[in-house]
Amino acid sequence: MKKTRKKISIFIVLLIVVISSLRMFYLNPIYNSEKLDNNGKLKTSAQESFTKQWIENPFFTSTDNWTSSKGILGDPDDVAASINNGLANYEILGDQFTFNLVNNTPNDYNWYHIENADNSSKPDDYFIVNDGLFVSHEWHEDENQSVTAQWDRPINLNVDMSKYNITSASLEVFVNATVHGNDGQSSSGDLFPRGIEVQGDNDPIPLQISTGDYVEYFVLISTLDKTKKYPIASHRPYGLGRDSDGTFSELEDTSFIADDEEELIFSINKILKEDIDHQNFIITLGIKVFCEDNFGYDKDTFDELFIKNISLSFTAEKLINQFTSISWNQEAYKISEDISIVNYTSFEVNEARLNFKYILNDSWPISSPNSEIQIIVNGIPHSETINLLQQGDIVFKDAKSGGFDVTSLISDDVNLSIRVFIADHFGLSQAITVSIDNVSLDISYTVEFDDYQTNLQLFLNGEDKTPPIYNPSIEVPIGQNVTITVKYTNQTGGHIPNANVQLTGPGLIKNLKEFTNNYSITLNSTLQLNMDINTLFVEATKTNFVTEEIYVTIIVRKIHTEIITVSGDSTIDIDVGGNAQLEIMLNDTDNNKLIKGAIVTYTWDLDPIPRVLTENNGIYEGAIENPPEGPYTITISAFAGEYYEFEDFEIALYVGTYVPQPQPDWSWLIYILTGAILGLVLVFTLYQTHFKYPPLVRKIRKLKKKVRKGNKTKPIPVNKREEIIKNNIQEQARILDLEITQSERKSVDKIDLKEKVI
Repeated sequence: MKKTRKKISIFIVLLIVVISSLRMFYLNPIYNSEKLDNNGKLKTSAQESFTKQWIENPFFTSTDNWTSSKGILGDPDDVAASINNGLANYEILGDQFTFNLVNNTPNDYNWYHIENADNSSKPDDYFIVNDGLFVSHEWHEDENQSVTAQWDRPINLNVDMSKYNITSASLEVFVNATVHGNDGQSSSGDLFPRGIEVQGDNDPIPLQISTGDYVEYFVLISTLDKTKKYPIASHRPYGLGRDSDGTFSELEDTSFIADDEEELIFSINKILKEDIDHQNFIITLGIKVFCEDNFGYDKDTFDELFIKNISLSFTAEKLINQFTSISWNQEAYKISEDISIVNYTSFEVNEARLNFKYILNDSWPISSPNSEIQIIVNGIPHSETINLLQQGDIVFKDAKSGGFDVTSLISDDVNLSIRVFIADHFGLSQAITVSIDNVSLDISYTVEFDDYQTNLQLFLNGEDKTPPIYNPSIEVPIGQNVTITVKYTNQTGGHIPNANVQLTGPGLIKNLKEFTNNYSITLNSTLQLNMDINTLFVEATKTNFVTEEIYVTIIVRKIHTEIITVSGDSTIDIDVGGNAQLEIMLNDTDNNKLIKGAIVTYTWDLDPIPRVLTENNGIYEGAIENPPEGPYTITISAFAGEYYEFEDFEIALYVGTYVPQPQPDWSWLIYILTGAILGLVLVFTLYQTHFKYPPLVRKIRKLKKKVRKGNKTKPIPVNKREEIIKNNIQEQARILDLEITQSERKSVDKIDLKEKVI
């Protein structure tokens, strides 16, 4: 019984321990940020989200990273692609073709006579003359009441008209004629009329006239093999040959045209479609003569019939075929290729948003209401499109406010196509260009990874000051801003976003603003820094990233200036009795600008009391009136506040009259000698005053000069006594080694010389 109770007690205790352990396991927060690997070991992990614009060359500054392609449907010749002027263009190749056979006089070079297809009779005479096509015929009561003469001209358009549709056409032919009317004679000598009889003639004996005698001019078009023919115009000059015209009846130059433009267009379109190359046809010009048998004996005389000129023209517009398409494509790198974290375990796309701007160079034609811009990501069309008729405009606009959400189409690969799709069959007389620009694909993704190292680079006013290679300090004049920029990067050089980068110093705590690949802040040296040495501290931190820190030294000094004259000269020459005009400018050499509002004074040998110059828009003016003859020195002084540092400026004043005597011009020699002497003096002076001293002595002399002027000085590195002794010993040892080496070399040379003598 006791053993049983003991077992029960042990079981209860073990149960309490197990329950407590399980409760601690689920409640302990450390397990919420840790995972078990495949071996059952615990490892720490973190998540980091990234957002990046994915498209390379988004502004189409070149063809880099972009390719164009055409769809297999429709007609690829209807579209083209190009990149220029920072735009990717989709060119819908509308076009207008015009054929002109204008003011053409038929001649032997381009027209030739043909036989009548029905083997009908031809007139007595038919020629090609200088004035055009000529026919002459006389009928003597025989069976050939109708005769015809025809001439052909082949036409080659050199354009495949199956890709065009004729929209307008015109035809005009110029003709004239001379025929016998009524000459009052007959073959029997009786007064019976003979000649061309037409409706309305009033003869002594009423004639049985139905159609009458006539001439008919006509124009045909046909295929090259003449299997298809279409008459496109004809003209029968009624009244030609009237008795009232006398012996001769004339038709002066007269033109006739096609009766119906639509029928003319239809005929030309049909003929071109019948041609195998869709670009050849034949124009036929013809003259038909018909003589009606009016009585027992009839003689009809057509003296001269002419076709003098023909003008045929038509205009066609390009046909754009349905289902034609053209795309601009970019195969971007994968998301996994962008992740710079070496030990990442997984990633997930949170959002992908595509946007671009587009423009049309002309309004989209209403004959194509369904054409659109489409988006294809990784081979999958996006559900949203841009209708070119409803949304197309001739001003740049965003494809969609806020962009297209294409998150569901991206997992790792990022392949983008922006396509113009022609959904209708329509005619287009001139090219329309659809252009896109500023293509952006902002992808946000989250990476799960192990902790990694970081790096911090420092830039002061754009200059790399990253230690230990560079000294993290900068010197600026008061009033000039100082921009502190740091690049907080991971171990592969990638930018770390959303970090806490803070700048601290005496009375100063500022957060740096994040930009595309850095963090930056601009300090006003007047308001936020002291006129002295400012020591600041930059610290960059982010969860799961190593904290980095850098000390920054900013030295703020007074503004450097110079006093100059307006003329740039430091001498004034005047005659006795004249006035010495002073025109002074104060130049801010740090900011390259004039200093206004300053107090500028001058003194000179005869007046040691400072006189104030008057300012005139940044120029300080005054005059020394009627100084006596002699040389003088004018000293200019300036004060513009505690932030400016001025050194007095001296002007040499010469008062007197100098009359030059005529003499040879040796000025060129003087210039050469003066330049040479000044050069030698300058070199000698620089050597005596500066370069003859060792570098350390030169630094000490410069320091003493600054101390005399009261300027701030930088510390000069001085070797300690132990370092000097050590360096001296090393130098003596080096010299000793060199002497030993040279002695050994001489011994070897002597031995070689002896061997040669022997």
